[in-house]
Amino acid sequence: SKPHMTGQLLPHDNLAQLLQNSSSIHPQKKTMIVAEGFFDYLKPATVDQILQHIDDYFSHRPALLSTHFALDELPWFYRTVFKNSVRLVNEQLELHASMPQFERMLAKHGWDITQRLDSQQIRNTMQRRSGTNLPMLGGFYLLDIR
Repeated sequence: SKPHMTGQLLPHDNLAQLLQNSSSIHPQKKTMIVAEGFFDYLKPATVDQILQHIDDYFSHRPALLSTHFALDELPWFYRTVFKNSVRLVNEQLELHASMPQFERMLAKHGWDITQRLDSQQIRNTMQRRSGTNLPMLGGFYLLDIR
């Protein structure tokens, strides 16, 4: 079947309500949720709420493809430049979680990271395959969460 995409303005929109009112997101069907560049912009309580809404709605554990930016892994200068760059586009990072802290947040809801690519692994594999050589800051992770 074709993928269904839906937009949310979180935390203002209610994910639980969207899931219940959707005619194309079925709680019994295999589901993949793509949350690229997502959780880092939400407060920890909102992340907990979203994970709980997903758990409550689906009768199975969907795949969650996500990114996480562990700013604590960056040197002070790069961390400051990144935060200021995000503010320049009128956004704000809210989560401020190290990778172990993010893992604990997921584990609290029964989620496990089944595959993790850090910035070096992304550089070594994905960029080589795609023929790109763009710079990538440390602390960036690509995650398969189940």
